[in-house]
Amino acid sequence: MPELHPQVRWFPQPETTNHDQAPLAPEADFFGYPPPEIGPIISADTDLLETDQPRSIEARAGIVMGSVFGGLVLGLAFIILTKTTEPAWWIPWLLLPASIFGVIAWLRTRFRRTCHFVGQYGCALFRCSGRRDRVRHWEWFHFSQAAHLRTTMTHRYVNGSYQGTDYVFLWTDDRGLACYRIAGTHGALNELPRTGDLFHYANMAELSWTRFLLERLSAGLDRYGWHQFNLGGDDFLRMGHGWIEFTMRGESTRLDQFDLQQASLAQGIFKVKRHGAQEGWFSSTGVFTFNYRDMANARLFLTLYNQLIGPLGT
Repeated sequence: MPELHPQVRWFPQPETTNHDQAPLAPEADFFGYPPPEIGPIISADTDLLETDQPRSIEARAGIVMGSVFGGLVLGLAFIILTKTTEPAWWIPWLLLPASIFGVIAWLRTRFRRTCHFVGQYGCALFRCSGRRDRVRHWEWFHFSQAAHLRTTMTHRYVNGSYQGTDYVFLWTDDRGLACYRIAGTHGALNELPRTGDLFHYANMAELSWTRFLLERLSAGLDRYGWHQFNLGGDDFLRMGHGWIEFTMRGESTRLDQFDLQQASLAQGIFKVKRHGAQEGWFSSTGVFTFNYRDMANARLFLTLYNQLIGPLGT
């Protein structure tokens, strides 16, 4: 891996946008420099502003002490409301909220910033902590290292109430070994997360990855006449000009364009139906379904399907 220079500032071009294609803040401060190996920068983002400075130890200590005091007051109020007369219970009820509030305050006041870049051939991420010039972590990934990308999004509910969405973007090689991973949690159920969320970095990296693969697909299509998408296990599908072939549970079925009645993607499930298909609760014929998260390079599949076969419904 080439040497990186994380303490060299990077200055965006006027046309550069963040990962959700919004203009960058004029005071955005990119404290890491993207490696040239990832190619021309498509998008970039940072949560460090030129005016940001870490809090002093004294300031952080003051906030922590105020939080500890608030925890003590909360514990005391609980003791009074519950009329707890046993002194042995006073200490835990006082110390527990005070300790929790103090730890949370200390963590929330620490200085940590992140910047990341998506290029034509890869992506890179930098993190600084403690000081603006103290880059504690940096990583970069070249798309040529991987062969497949799978994405998963899991909505979490407790008693029917939405709690958040966990997402994972995992690039692997032909052997299934992990090459690069972007993961996180956001709180947007049916909308995009807020600007600056790491999800946008992952999403733009997937888009750039798909373009990277498309540029290299023509040679394979010309040679074999098809491109293969793995579906997990031994299942896969192949797609060519005007046809798609499923190999699932050891059986292969080819559908030409005129055989297709409907193809759709809804709630993370791909469904392809041939003319005359029968769909039931317990058994179906002529219907092929698979999860978006199981398919390698699913966004590439969507793009190729529209180019080689026709529009995909929803």
